Amino acid sequence: FLAADTSDEGVARWCAEHDGYQRSVHRRRVELTAASQELRVVDEVRGPRRAVHLALHLGPAIAADLAGNHALLTWTRDGEDRSAVLDLPGQLRWQAHRGESDPPLGWYSAGFGRKEPATTLVGTGFADGAQGFTTVLRFRG
Repeated sequence: FLAADTSDEGVARWCAEHDGYQRSVHRRRVELTAASQELRVVDEVRGPRRAVHLALHLGPAIAADLAGNHALLTWTRDGEDRSAVLDLPGQLRWQAHRGESDPPLGWYSAGFGRKEPATTLVGTGFADGAQGFTTVLRFRG
């Protein structure tokens, strides 16, 4: 964890990084804006050019309709249908996985020994150490 900033009313920002990858640092910056109901995430992988896999794990109740680098997310909460649009980084190739076993992808576990299918969106491509990968989640009314 590097920093958090909530001084701007209606906007929250935070940033974190780790160096758990060989010769690279992964930094994630997040900004949540209440007025536009938008969550913006920028992932940076600093270091030599390398293959990257960006995984976004969704809850088991969320359905994802993936088309290229856009996903329509739908779910029901308190008997009301909800939705959001997820704009994924266009420089990555995206696939949706749900309840797969080889390799195990697309699962949620609420506790030890329990699992249920959940969508995982996986983007693959390359990071050149200079550009960021921006994901934007827009909630619909």
